[in-house]
Amino acid sequence: MSEPATLPGLSLPAPLAMVVDVIRAAADPSYVASAQGVPEPVLLSMGRRHNLLPLMHSLHREGRLRLAASAAKQLHPMALAQTALVMQLEHTLAAVGAGLDERGVRFLLFKGAALAGTIYPQPAWRPFVDLDLLIDREKYDLVEPMLLQMGMVPSTRMSVRRRLRYFNSVEFHDAARPQVQIDLHWSDVSASWSDGSILTGEQVWEQAGRTEIAGRACRILSPAHSLVHLCGHWGYHHQFTSLISLLDLLLLNARMDESGVRRARELAAECAYRRVLALSMLLAGVLSGSPDPRWADEEALDRRRQERMLRLIEVFYRCGGVWRGRRIKALCLDSRRARRRALVAFLASRLHR
Repeated sequence: MSEPATLPGLSLPAPLAMVVDVIRAAADPSYVASAQGVPEPVLLSMGRRHNLLPLMHSLHREGRLRLAASAAKQLHPMALAQTALVMQLEHTLAAVGAGLDERGVRFLLFKGAALAGTIYPQPAWRPFVDLDLLIDREKYDLVEPMLLQMGMVPSTRMSVRRRLRYFNSVEFHDAARPQVQIDLHWSDVSASWSDGSILTGEQVWEQAGRTEIAGRACRILSPAHSLVHLCGHWGYHHQFTSLISLLDLLLLNARMDESGVRRARELAAECAYRRVLALSMLLAGVLSGSPDPRWADEEALDRRRQERMLRLIEVFYRCGGVWRGRRIKALCLDSRRARRRALVAFLASRLHR
């Protein structure tokens, strides 16, 4: 295995450091990344894993990512395949959106599909592998039959009833095209154990923005809601391993003025997301080499805890480990009470698969 490459504050394996280098180039137009020292199979695998293939292809063509010619040649068709999936998802969104409108079901698009056309210099840089739609919980019984009629089927092996109870979402995929996936949400997963949720309440809908995808207008989360949700998703769900989320946060943060930062911090306090917000933005600053002091929160994440969490994340990046990841997730929570409830929800969901 390659020797680890050192970044400010963290020592990462060379393949992961290469991914961070690509993300730096995307966030900073003056920066040129290099992947020439990474074996081609590893480079392509990491690009696929972190959903960066179209971005890498585009940066190489612009001269902002140095690649061996043979790697660039392999990258092109792989990037086109991800772009083709995005086009299928956009077509599905148009059909599903029309069906929801007919039934009087309001919906909000968030995560990758919403971010691609709003914060990225080029939407093609941000491929997405599913559609995340927020709906009202009481409307689920209207939406499920519609999706089944369109040829969509539940994806999870866990019963839908258990998904509704513990995860506040249900995943569907197209039976004829399994790669086309939709996740229906009415809250975020932390609502199973936290007293608050960043995705519930009328303020989410009242403060929603708008964007156009595949020729139709869609509601999207406000910048403050989106940033706090991304931090929770990166920490709770991915334990900071999905590095496309790092780029999402860097680009979104670059657009946040002081009022946006203040609003995001208020939301985090209301929803018990203070620690995961502070830790996510700290880690984003460490990895990008550009810390943003606006997100410092000594009460939620003091200096000692910062160092402890960064070291734990560093070991997790290098060595993995399921229970190490679970520990990171638990330490992102604001209180012991939330950690106990999270453990109960996790065990109950596993026992009732």
